[in-house]
Amino acid sequence: MSPTKPTTPDDDAAKKQRVSPADFEEFVTTTAAGIGDGWTVDTASTPHPGLSAYLTHSDGRRIGIKHIWRGTAVQTWALDVPPREFDDNGDAETYADSLKHLSPGIRYNVGVCFTNNPPAATTARNIRTRLLPAFDGERPPLRAFPKKPSRRTAAAEKPPTAADAKTSSEPKQAADQPEPDEATAKTTVPARSARRTAKKAQPTAKKTEPKKQPAAPRSKRSTAAASKTAKANETKAKKKS
Repeated sequence: MSPTKPTTPDDDAAKKQRVSPADFEEFVTTTAAGIGDGWTVDTASTPHPGLSAYLTHSDGRRIGIKHIWRGTAVQTWALDVPPREFDDNGDAETYADSLKHLSPGIRYNVGVCFTNNPPAATTARNIRTRLLPAFDGERPPLRAFPKKPSRRTAAAEKPPTAADAKTSSEPKQAADQPEPDEATAKTTVPARSARRTAKKAQPTAKKTEPKKQPAAPRSKRSTAAASKTAKANETKAKKKS
């Protein structure tokens, strides 16, 4: 059996925090203290039979917290917040119909997932920035923190260099010049170089020489007659000599 790999302090810090069932009560108390402004834990009632709690304020506001995902996150919601307002009447009617299927009281829910930061501090920060504004009718977007600009956006916002500025000024100068009349405007054809013209003038296909046709074969009769004539001529020449 191979020995276990030793853990370093950096590995322990990179692990996500978790709230165990035994620490849930202390977690809720620390979260209420982190919100501040008179928020306390309601020990008389709970929203659900499981691990859950209510946070109350002296002015009557209430916030629910539920332990989910084996302690790696909590579900938070604000109770009795003002209803949403819509510019379109159709959207307002659809929203009103959806509230009929829910329990009385309008809620605004926000899920909080824990990281390597303390869970109570993370939950209190999300409640302050995302749930408390809902009591005043403001519903922030789901992302509580501003999104970092991408590299493309940062590159696009950079001032243009000298070469880019010169290029961008050229179209403006061309726009200031008057356009030529249609009658006098002619499309200019670029002049061809002498080398390109001479190369184009060369023949593309090679001339092929005609093939020599073989002589037609002579018949046997003509060959025999020719041989007889040659013999007769030889005989005559011998007699004369």
